Amino acid sequence: MEELLAEEVKDLGGQNVQVHKRSVACEGDLAFLYKANYNLRLALKILVPVYEFQARNEQQLYDQVMKHDWSKYLKLDQTFAIDNTVFSEYFRHSKYAALKTKDAIVDQFRNKMGRRPSVDIKTPDIQFDLYAYKDQFIISVDSSGDTLNRRGYRDVGHQATLNEVLAAGLLKLAGWNKDIPLIDPMCGTGTILIEAAMMGQN
Repeated sequence: MEELLAEEVKDLGGQNVQVHKRSVACEGDLAFLYKANYNLRLALKILVPVYEFQARNEQQLYDQVMKHDWSKYLKLDQTFAIDNTVFSEYFRHSKYAALKTKDAIVDQFRNKMGRRPSVDIKTPDIQFDLYAYKDQFIISVDSSGDTLNRRGYRDVGHQATLNEVLAAGLLKLAGWNKDIPLIDPMCGTGTILIEAAMMGQN
């Protein structure tokens, strides 16, 4: 559904839109970032890249993370967490790469301020995303918080609830619009119908 998401991003005003495997990249200002988080139906998260570097071992990773000023995004009294996706022969365990990144961030705060921010993996104030491919690293700030499929209309999930983003994508792939009657005879918790109703009401 990358191409569909790219169209959605363009329609909202995203600039220099690029389609990648399982993601779409674009440029935009802060107003666009808010608008995208509020309006995109086919995205799960919106990440803002803040730092790119190369590393081939844990010491290089630690040293590179230490070079960047993390107080631009994180305050001493805030909590943070690091999500990670690592495809690298140099870092076989993605959680270990995230742990070294966390160590560098907290050590930087401790060195500068004498104290460090706390980690909260369940409800952090700031969520960082660590992505690595081979020796190329990108650290982003997660601007979305909860994943964007959590629309707010469902309190408790069904045993096999269809993801809301997938339901919206299926409607787009089917070419459905609000002028076409929609029947879902096996609707379960009604995700496709609810997404269609929301799309129809814009």
